[in-house]
This record gives sequence, C-alpha cells and structure tokens, in this order.
Amino acid sequence: MNLSIIVITFNSKKYIEDCIKHILLNLEDSSDCEIIVYDNNSKDNTIELIRGLNSNLIKVISSKSNLGYSKAINSCMLESQFENIMILNPDAIMKPDTISKLLEALSFEDVGVVGPKVLNDDGSFQLSSRRHFPTFGVMFSYFFLLNKIFPKNKFFGKYNYTFIDENNLTDVDAVSGACMMFRKTIYSNLRGFDESFFMYFEDTDFCVRVKSLGYRVIYYPEAEVLHLNDYMDNYDIKIVSFYKSLERFIEKHKSKIYFSFLISIAAKIIRHFSYIKRIIYLKYNYKTNNE
Repeated sequence: MNLSIIVITFNSKKYIEDCIKHILLNLEDSSDCEIIVYDNNSKDNTIELIRGLNSNLIKVISSKSNLGYSKAINSCMLESQFENIMILNPDAIMKPDTISKLLEALSFEDVGVVGPKVLNDDGSFQLSSRRHFPTFGVMFSYFFLLNKIFPKNKFFGKYNYTFIDENNLTDVDAVSGACMMFRKTIYSNLRGFDESFFMYFEDTDFCVRVKSLGYRVIYYPEAEVLHLNDYMDNYDIKIVSFYKSLERFIEKHKSKIYFSFLISIAAKIIRHFSYIKRIIYLKYNYKTNNE
C-alpha cells in the first residue's frame, strides 16, 4: 500500500477506538503501512486509550499544547515513511475497501488529491465532501442560504456542487479534510499545510494550491467514510474558528476573489456575533449553576 495514515486528535476518546479499528479492517497488507496519531494535548485520556490498543502499526506523537491542525499534520509528515498519505479525522469511520479505492483513484498521475463521499451518522450525504473555491458569488449564496433554497441551481448550488449527483465522480476545487489522500511529493512541493490556519480552511487552501501545480482534485464517491462530526459540541466556538479561518483564506487568495473585502466584512460580523453569543451563554450558565 505504501501508505501513511495521519490522525490528529484533541479530546477524541469517544471516537478514536472505532476510527482505528476500521482503519485496521481496511488494511489488506500492513507491511508497508503506518498509522501516525498526533494528539493536541487532550485532557480526556485519549493518548492512554490509543496506547492501550497495542498495535505495532501505531506511532503516537503527544504535544504539550494545542498547536492547531495544520501544524500537527506537518509534524506528522516529518515522521511519515511512505509516499501515499491519508489524512483522517478521529471521528471518521471508513467503510470497507475505502483505502484501496482511494489509492486506485490516486494512482492516475494527473490526480493530486482525492476525497471520498463523506456521510453523516444517519447515512445522509455530507455536503462538505466537495467544495468550490469561495468566490464572491459562492459566498453570497452561502451567507444568505440561497444554496439551501436552490440546491440544484448551478449558480446558487456551486459551493458544494449540489447541482451534481452525489454519486458522480467530479473534478472539484476542494474535498473534505475529514478524509483526503495525496502523494508526499506533491506535499513537499507545496512545503506542507499553511500553519496560519489553526482549524478550518487548511484543507481548501491545500487543495487550491495542489490545483495551482496543474493536478486534479477529485471527489470519488465509490469510496465512503462516515463522519460523525459532533458539531453541536462547542458549536459557537467552532463557528468563530470557521469564520476566522475564512477571513484568513480570503486575505491570502484575495487576488482571485472579486469584492473580497465584502466577504471578509461579512465573516467578521458573523464571527463577532457568534463570539458574543458564546459569552452570553457562558455567563447565563454560570449564573444559573451558582444560584
């Protein structure tokens, strides 16, 4: 297989055992494969659980602080031994033959990144499986939920390609960082993931840069991954992080985006609203719990 699988954990105890179990079930031949788990200073005994699995395929790297997703991936890449690289979220569960199917798709020389069909825990399609570059028109539709109202429209449904059947292999601008596969040589040419993205949009930025080298980024629905994505856990914090990373992405790629300043302003407004909402929520809970 010639494959290094990288999993970044942060308080992932309730997910990681199932994640690794299904990785191992996917490995037909483990002689040229490794699993590198990088823990971003978890406080829920994630590390202890992983070490208790007693698999000689697993390498554990433990950080004394949360350095963010991109920096963790780059650290793992320094330790990786193999040419093919898979990034997998700890709350992602691979279906049978996922790895072999993604490797098959990646074997074409013009393919730089491949991502599977990502499913929610109820089996429904996760829209973030495939993404368009966030142009002004795309973000306008996203901010005003026009992509939800008119998902089959080629303009309004562009961000997640919802006008294309989810079972169609599609060339896209980006795939989901919950599960993606690429070659180490391409990663090295790009000098890795951009560490200015702490969380969110690092996957989109990476895919966009891969395409700038002339490679294809493809959504490959024959391979499937279940992504639990417990989004309501610290929902407002994640929203703040999402829009902060969007601001960073827009600033970095603003030469390719018309009216980029308007997108940044909208992202700032939403981010600050979510932050204030979070503060009010915490203060209310503190007051309620101490009465």
